[in-house]
Amino acid sequence: MFYIQKLKLINFRCYKDKKINFKPGVNIIVGKNAVGKTSLVEAIYCLSLTKSYKASRDSLLIQHDQPYYVLEGEFINKERSHSVLLSYELDKLRKRLLVDNNVIKKMSDYIGTFRVVMFSPDDSELIKGYSPQRRRFLDVYLGQINNKYLKDLSNYNKVLKNRNELLKKPNASEQDLEVLKIYSEALVKYGINLITERKKFIEMLNPEVAKISLTISNETEKTELKYMPNVENEEFLLKTFRQLKKDLYLQTTGLGPHKDDFVFEINGKDAASFASQGQQRTSSIALKLGLAKLFDKLGMDNIVILDDVFSELDKERQNQIMQLFKENKQIFITTTTIDSIYETLLENSNIIKIERE
Repeated sequence: MFYIQKLKLINFRCYKDKKINFKPGVNIIVGKNAVGKTSLVEAIYCLSLTKSYKASRDSLLIQHDQPYYVLEGEFINKERSHSVLLSYELDKLRKRLLVDNNVIKKMSDYIGTFRVVMFSPDDSELIKGYSPQRRRFLDVYLGQINNKYLKDLSNYNKVLKNRNELLKKPNASEQDLEVLKIYSEALVKYGINLITERKKFIEMLNPEVAKISLTISNETEKTELKYMPNVENEEFLLKTFRQLKKDLYLQTTGLGPHKDDFVFEINGKDAASFASQGQQRTSSIALKLGLAKLFDKLGMDNIVILDDVFSELDKERQNQIMQLFKENKQIFITTTTIDSIYETLLENSNIIKIERE
């Protein structure tokens, strides 16, 4: 079984110095609003993915007027203990990651070692929000499955940045145009890999999301994802060269997976346009639970975090969700009160009460 057993937070969010122990199975974190429940599960997410799902910069995670933060976690995987330390120093703008006391030089190589699936109240924005949020979802979770995808993504973004910088250069010379052709070929090479993996990922994920959405909606709502690549693989190279004049005029790259998107459909209709807020909530839950099931199907152990989810679900739906998981999975649930949690779940859970530090 895979789970996190110990967590230590120093100068992280509202925590000056906090140690906390967890158990395998279900851990329910209970506390009033703004006491640090979400910060605890955010710390677990950070230890798994080296960055926050909420903060855009590491400096925002540091407690006010402090120079650094440190997160330490002890993960148990197949009965073996592994230590993970993540720190960030404000004055040096330096982030460090140590696994079993070994410095990890390239953090992307670590992604996928300890997998986490996170549901937060903001996940409904995946349906009704802007495309960058959905591309980030693809990158975060596909990257935990396929490390080569992260390498291709990193290379693609580097080439894209260089190409865009050259496109902004006034009065491009013949030499500049030749370099742009080289960048374009590299962009297509890495871009095709990204498009191929995203298509495959959506195809694998769809059956799991559809099944779970039907389960938690009493067989009334079937959620499916529809991948919308900005350009198809077979026409990527030709269109990129045809578009070069337009890119030079606009001074930016107009084609490629950096413009990709996917949409949610409920019973064949666009969820962003036609679904109610409750239906969108159910679909976003089904997405993350389907992702956890896909990880399980691929033999990839993972931790599931349900941040402030159960408060809006009746006890029957809570039970339906918990029945989806195998018994040896670690699950974190945050809530303001245990009164909203059904009794059977409480009996078999580790209850952690959080008060303001």
